[in-house]
Amino acid sequence: MQSTLQLPSRTTPLLLAALGVGIAGDLLIPSELWRAGFSLWMAVVAILAIGLRARTTGASVAMTAEDGRTHRERTWLIAGTAIAAAGLAWRDAEILMPIDLLSTLCMGALVTWHGTGRRFGELTVVQSVRAAAIGVVTLATGAPAALRDGAEHSATRAEFVRRLRAIAIGIVLAIPPLALVAGLLSESDQRFEAYIVELHRLLTTTAAQHLLTTAFITWLALGWLRSATQHRVPTIVPEVRSPGLALLSVSVGLIGLVALLALYLTTQAQALFGGGDHLLATVGLTPAEYARRGFFEIVVASGVVVATLVMADWLLRDDETERRRFGIIGGVLVVEVAALLLSAVARMRLYIGEFGLTGDRFFAIAIMALVAAALAVVLTTLPRGQSARFAPRMLGVTIGWVALLNVVNPGAIIVRTNLARAEAGKAFDVPYHANLSGDALAVFITEAGRLPAPTCAALSTALGAHWTQRVAESSGDWRSESLSSRRAREWYAAGATLPCRAAVGAQ
Repeated sequence: MQSTLQLPSRTTPLLLAALGVGIAGDLLIPSELWRAGFSLWMAVVAILAIGLRARTTGASVAMTAEDGRTHRERTWLIAGTAIAAAGLAWRDAEILMPIDLLSTLCMGALVTWHGTGRRFGELTVVQSVRAAAIGVVTLATGAPAALRDGAEHSATRAEFVRRLRAIAIGIVLAIPPLALVAGLLSESDQRFEAYIVELHRLLTTTAAQHLLTTAFITWLALGWLRSATQHRVPTIVPEVRSPGLALLSVSVGLIGLVALLALYLTTQAQALFGGGDHLLATVGLTPAEYARRGFFEIVVASGVVVATLVMADWLLRDDETERRRFGIIGGVLVVEVAALLLSAVARMRLYIGEFGLTGDRFFAIAIMALVAAALAVVLTTLPRGQSARFAPRMLGVTIGWVALLNVVNPGAIIVRTNLARAEAGKAFDVPYHANLSGDALAVFITEAGRLPAPTCAALSTALGAHWTQRVAESSGDWRSESLSSRRAREWYAAGATLPCRAAVGAQ
């Protein structure tokens, strides 16, 4: 059973869609924080791209089942780009903003990579890096290529390319002398200087800024939409193939890592199980100081070892015997990294038990969870000779990790953890908690009564002062806000009070 696939669309629909994206971007993307406005803009981009993609499948050329799977994969990737941006409009936590934004960019880069004719099953670590390069090149040079596609005849296309190249060269050559002569003449005559100043004013007016912003976004969108909607788009980014090294070359570094980790884990066993007196006597540190000093380094080192193992798998030649031996070495490294992560967990437990949970510590734990997930993917792929499955599975794990971070609400976890510590009689850092995001404020509004009355009253005052300053510094533009920050504003407008025990008792 075959469906149909239409020939690549002409330039006009693509131009109109790109122009719509440009206008929407100018209207929806604020100059400050990219929150709700950016998320809504990405939804517009996805809708237009999927609509153009659907138009492409309206059929004059036979489409095989393989083509149908490719089309569905592309559609899901486009939709995933908009879904990744949705977290910006949902959560207010600063720690999540770069993660959600980077996820959006990565999904968009995968769309352009898929547009070169690649399939999701062909994704590798090296192809992931190549996808990022293709994304950058597509945004920078895709617009002229899209316009070139619109020429209906080869002669017309050649003439179009010739003129476009001539204009581009002319612009580049004209800018230096024009700028230099204009500057010199401005210094020589006051009236001419006034004309230049007026021209500069016109170029910096609101209308000109909107026009330039729309044109810039349209340029970027035109190349991306071309890759997102056409069946197979050529790219100048070259393929990078494995050098096919012998196991002897690859294993030197891996065996060195095995020995180094074994030595380190021996010292960890002495430190972690020797207790606080052992730490103080041997290295002069309390358990909390020891945990703070080593946790982040352990997590980063674990990630480096996993990345090295993945790269070694790519470098290794395709020999069954050598692959089997590589799997044994890789399995040993995986076990050692797992033990290293357990050491990091033990350190963080000591640290949180002493000082409580913060955003940085939560993010460190989240990174450790991602490294552990990567370790599980490595264990189920590389040692078993299933290297081709690593990158697709790792992509799925990363997507799930980003989604889970948004769902669990780090701010709420931080607040509830530290409220429980306060109930147990431990210190509660009022200034720190007062400066948390709107995600955390939602928990305080309902659970602040768990704090002792004086602490709760101090927190209520500090929160009021923080949100007074934040409201004053904010433009109030809904495009730069999230759902959580909007709710925080409503709380502030309603009086900015918390349900402290003293207040409840007074009623």
